[in-house]
Amino acid sequence: MKKNISVQKFRPILAAALTLASSMTACNLGHETKLQEFKRFSELRQESVPITLPNLQSAFRVAQLPDAKIAAIKYTLATETRHDSQRTHLSISLGLLSREQCEVARKIYADGWKENLSGVECAAANGQREFFLDDFLTPVMQATVRHSFVPEKTESSRALTPGERKQYGISSGGEVLISKTAETNCWSTAFEVLRRTSGLSPKYTIHNLLPEEVDLRFMSPQLSKSILKSTQTSEIKNQLSASGVSFGDFIIVRDKQMALETGSKSDIAHVTVLIDEGIVFERVGTDSVFPMRIASLDDALIDYPKASIDVRRLLQDFPDPKTENFSRHVSQSMEGTVYEVTIDLKELNLIRSKSGRYVLPAE
Repeated sequence: MKKNISVQKFRPILAAALTLASSMTACNLGHETKLQEFKRFSELRQESVPITLPNLQSAFRVAQLPDAKIAAIKYTLATETRHDSQRTHLSISLGLLSREQCEVARKIYADGWKENLSGVECAAANGQREFFLDDFLTPVMQATVRHSFVPEKTESSRALTPGERKQYGISSGGEVLISKTAETNCWSTAFEVLRRTSGLSPKYTIHNLLPEEVDLRFMSPQLSKSILKSTQTSEIKNQLSASGVSFGDFIIVRDKQMALETGSKSDIAHVTVLIDEGIVFERVGTDSVFPMRIASLDDALIDYPKASIDVRRLLQDFPDPKTENFSRHVSQSMEGTVYEVTIDLKELNLIRSKSGRYVLPAE
């Protein structure tokens, strides 16, 4: 047995212990050890791309209003160091909207859930102010888009007591590593977007759902219903066009092969939230290189060519993580060290800026 393992040496082993709590899937990748912060990405390069927003454009036609002058820029975000983690973000301009066009856009997106949930002001819109798609999204989406949460981790250690050595089968020496971390992933990002639609004061809780919690919340017949299914991602776009999906419907990506390879208890590989027919809001994994972003459905599903898709609709609010005790504690013994890992919660009050948009407290 090794004794008195240094903090530097046990970090790789701790990462392995954390995967027991988080499950190593495409959605939930390992993370780096850094101080807590929200990082806003800058653009590495950009290109214009054609985008349609069928729900919005249809609503303008019904209201007999001019169509929005939609212009989309796809940004490849800077500071991403690994080629396989490169992610893009869509900035979608709706042009110079009139007050009437602004009011229609509000009802199509976040304000269709709850009056003035987005906080966007239409009274001053007179065809002279440029609006962006994210002006009409929920506070969580507005505040976090193009940001990444760098996981917060604190660590300490102490010597094992005789009773602990007996409990974990360590004959002599040894130590306890106590680690506390706050992190977020694709599931909890979607969970927060959907949960924060009741119109209560805007907040954002950083947490990381276990696979079984994802099944319990997203698949619960009391909380959501399935509106369409597809056995292949290549089929999903046609089905979405025919089914009349709405803002806030969410896509569950299931990958049985990935679950077998990773030993996950759940085959849910990814969850993303629909904004319009072909546009989603998502975060891909826990690592700081992954942003909360607006993306095309094609880009969101590119990593899952053989996965099956379940598109669901929220029936009622998801429960509050604090009342559900989402904080959790994991203990494991390895090479003379006992790892006590606590996955913690962190709740932020989102702030409404002078422009009417919601931002993170640091901004």
